Amino acid sequence: MVAIVISVNGVTGSIQSVCKAIGIVAYTTAMMRLKRGWSPEKAILTPAQEQNAVERGNKICSCCKTRKPVEDFYVLGRRSGTELQPYCKLCCGKKSKAEMAKIRETLIKHYSDGTMKCAICPEARFDALDIDHIHGGGRKERQGFGSNRKLYKHIIDTGFPPGYRVLCRNCNWIAFLRRNDPPSCP
Repeated sequence: MVAIVISVNGVTGSIQSVCKAIGIVAYTTAMMRLKRGWSPEKAILTPAQEQNAVERGNKICSCCKTRKPVEDFYVLGRRSGTELQPYCKLCCGKKSKAEMAKIRETLIKHYSDGTMKCAICPEARFDALDIDHIHGGGRKERQGFGSNRKLYKHIIDTGFPPGYRVLCRNCNWIAFLRRNDPPSCP
């Protein structure tokens, strides 16, 4: 077995010796992070001072670099329930919104043939545009996926299937009402 030599916070040696020197008791956690692509430059391993700060009820957000109470961080579900997300709840929300905007932009670009506007009227404001199910059934499909994000990712993953178009919210609502109109009297 090849010994891996690392350097963190000015301490160089094997993972086990570096962890001991900087106060990290979870040697197996350090090994797992190394296997997932950890490098000393990324400084994923938390120094003893930061671990003590978490025990005192504070943590530094990796995104905004602000010290916040641990209540402002989500708990990682894949662990034993004690490790916290690296980003605070506020930064997680911003990141999530940005990812959703990228997904929506991809869909709107594709289904509007790059025009980024409503298929019926000239509305081109991004926030006013929606993905419309041409033949209806959007609510049922969203409920099947649980959220718009999962539905949108599914549409992208399946190669942009037909049956969708881009409408502004007004045209989308009008199309919905027209689909659900009872037959008119002669």
